[in-house]
Amino acid sequence: MDGFQFEYDPGLCRHCHKRYIDRSSGNPNEFLCRECRAELTKLRIPKWLLLCMAVVITAAIVMSVYLGKIVMNNSTGRAALSEGEKVLAEVDALIAEHKNYSAMDVLYEYLEANPNNTEAAMAGIEKAMEIGQYDYAASIYNTCLSPKGYTDDEIKEIDKIYAELNRYYGTFDKVGEALSEYVSEVGTDMSDERKEALRKECYNKVLALKDDEGCEKNIIYYCVGTYLTGNLDESERYLKMAYNYAPLTDEIAGRLAVNERRKGFMSAAWEWVDKGEKVNAEGIEVRRAKATILLAEGKYEEALSVMEELYAFSPDGSYVRDTYCIALYATGHIDKMKTVMSEAKEAGYEFDEEFHKVISNRMSIYDYYVEGDE
Repeated sequence: MDGFQFEYDPGLCRHCHKRYIDRSSGNPNEFLCRECRAELTKLRIPKWLLLCMAVVITAAIVMSVYLGKIVMNNSTGRAALSEGEKVLAEVDALIAEHKNYSAMDVLYEYLEANPNNTEAAMAGIEKAMEIGQYDYAASIYNTCLSPKGYTDDEIKEIDKIYAELNRYYGTFDKVGEALSEYVSEVGTDMSDERKEALRKECYNKVLALKDDEGCEKNIIYYCVGTYLTGNLDESERYLKMAYNYAPLTDEIAGRLAVNERRKGFMSAAWEWVDKGEKVNAEGIEVRRAKATILLAEGKYEEALSVMEELYAFSPDGSYVRDTYCIALYATGHIDKMKTVMSEAKEAGYEFDEEFHKVISNRMSIYDYYVEGDE
């Protein structure tokens, strides 16, 4: 079930959190699996904000070199955006429809074919930052902002973007170090009292990072609220503190919707879904939250429709396989459910005990998704 289950394996790919880091690359700082590295190389960024994405921008040195070269070649000025104007207009239209991932895909397809249009890249990175798509922004930064000459104002803007991205990823990295240490200490044969003591120790360690001037407080609150609180009320308090931080807004809306659903407050849950969709209707957490509410309300066909699209879009998203299989079970598509489960097993994915209770008719779908007020 999508409750307070802490899972953080430092050996997993920092993007998909499903496959293990590919050490064959020979890079001691590698943090990607083979598949994600290949995807990033083709200018494709995973379309969801990962659970506690402890990413360091390993290309920070490259960025710094770029900045140095840009400063030395700043006489060209801004070129006309005519070649990319149509694409940028299409990107704006999609953003206006809250289709943020689709907008970034359109931008990427253009930049992939026109890597030298640094003016379009500059406009694109600004749009990505505005809507909180920092992963896209970072990749555009690394790939397209080659040193072709910029004005002083543009150099200042580039430097500002670099600093913000570095702060964003650096904060996740510091939190990731604390969580990794916590996970390495927790043992399966450890008493509940000792586990709780370690949780509180990590909780205090991560929360203390908010006083670090190099860290983004909203990320600290998000990670504490997602991984280290002991109840829904405390989780909600921290998540709401980080809600207005653009890179996390739609994901937090989805998480808060799930929290309300778990307590049985469906009206409040739908309000959070609505808020999330107005930011990014393609958000993974928001769409999955929507499907789980529909399942809890017995609207199985509607839930399946949502999950068919989401599973095709991001099968490795958090609890996406579980929710899709529950929707298939609820609508009587048992053979399809078994196929998805078999594929998941081959990929090393495990379904929890309560999931198996549902598909063996030992627990109702409503009870699986609603726990009552805590």
